[in-house]
Amino acid sequence: MNYATTILNGYHDETVNGINTADTRTGFADAGTIMIDWEDITYDTRSNNSFNQITKGANGTTNTFHADGTIIYDKTLSSAVTLASGPTPSSISSLAAGASDTITWTYTASSADDIYFMGLVKNGSSTASSRFEKSNMIGDATQTTIGDFTAVVSVDTITAISGQDVTVTMVVTNTGSTTLATVTPTLTTYGTATISLLTGPTPSTFASLAGGKSATFTWTYDISGSSGQTWFFQGYATAGASTTNTSSSQTGTIDTYSVTMEPVIFVSGATNTQVDFTVYNGGSNALKKVDVTYPSGWAYSSGSAGDWTVSQSGSTVTFTAGTNIPSGGWKLFSVIYSLLPTISVDTPYTFYVKVTDTSNNTATKDKSAVVVAYTITLSYSPAGPVAADGASYYTLTATLTQSGSPVSGATVSFDSKNGTLSAATATTDSSGIATVYL
Repeated sequence: MNYATTILNGYHDETVNGINTADTRTGFADAGTIMIDWEDITYDTRSNNSFNQITKGANGTTNTFHADGTIIYDKTLSSAVTLASGPTPSSISSLAAGASDTITWTYTASSADDIYFMGLVKNGSSTASSRFEKSNMIGDATQTTIGDFTAVVSVDTITAISGQDVTVTMVVTNTGSTTLATVTPTLTTYGTATISLLTGPTPSTFASLAGGKSATFTWTYDISGSSGQTWFFQGYATAGASTTNTSSSQTGTIDTYSVTMEPVIFVSGATNTQVDFTVYNGGSNALKKVDVTYPSGWAYSSGSAGDWTVSQSGSTVTFTAGTNIPSGGWKLFSVIYSLLPTISVDTPYTFYVKVTDTSNNTATKDKSAVVVAYTITLSYSPAGPVAADGASYYTLTATLTQSGSPVSGATVSFDSKNGTLSAATATTDSSGIATVYL
């Protein structure tokens, strides 16, 4: 599917004959199909801020109510990719209760576009069916971008209390062979929340971007408004006559409480790993307790949160207030795990953070993390500096491990901004080490 998004302006019930939006100018065809929640809606015409001559409940979906600020997705087929192979396997003979399996497709990119994929699965008699699921659109992921000069926009959280700061990141990549000069980003805000720029873009421009390189720009915004109001960002970059795609971030929502987690990517079998949870209180009452429930396989060691007391039972760490978190305030909670799960493939995990206020009202937020099987570390010697005499050099050493064990026979690619490498690639030895010289 082509990737384009906007949001509803006002609620829309089952009887409307037009869809009012924040903006339809970026990425939407003059006529086509959009998707709101799980309803397909066709339209014959559009203006800058509406889809018109619509048919609700298209393609066998249900005509239903949609709230103000709900995200709208384009649902137009993309010609930028063609199916190369799949599904593999073509079917799964049986799937036990609680079990899972994997089916894969491979596509070949033929032109520049922003795309996503949709799919569902049914049993052989079509008596059971999953719902349609969207790829690369929910949570922390954005669209798949194809092109020689691309931009991807993302936000660091998709829930925030009113008054919370949000960081927006744009990663611009030159996948062509020509160096681009004066790369400059442009970012536009959308949504029903009040979105106020605090800092950025940082940097304001990137002087040059060689082929195969990426540049990162960041902004900080204050998000304020009422619970349920939304925000998202669209942006692109230019370099002379070249312009990237226009990329849309995830859509965020103002909530009564917000939780961020750092980091969210972990190494298989790591020891003494600290995880920080920041809890933001947008409720009217102070918060007096925070419970962090962690996944199976994570070995708890200790927790800390200033003057709050810490206890642990089963897989839950409980923090009890010394000084409550006031309305509009926030607090950092740290948990150290002595040992993380040892896995052979990248594995997702979910943490649950429950907050309790002084009136004993509770709310629970889930946070996702990934434990990765492969880890690469880079070191160099000597400490330097070395003489610029054409003979002195650094030894660059990359060490590749899987679940803590060395990986041999793998190809490691090296790159540098200055100096000349002895080779662009090297193969790991029995100790998982690959070496080149700079």
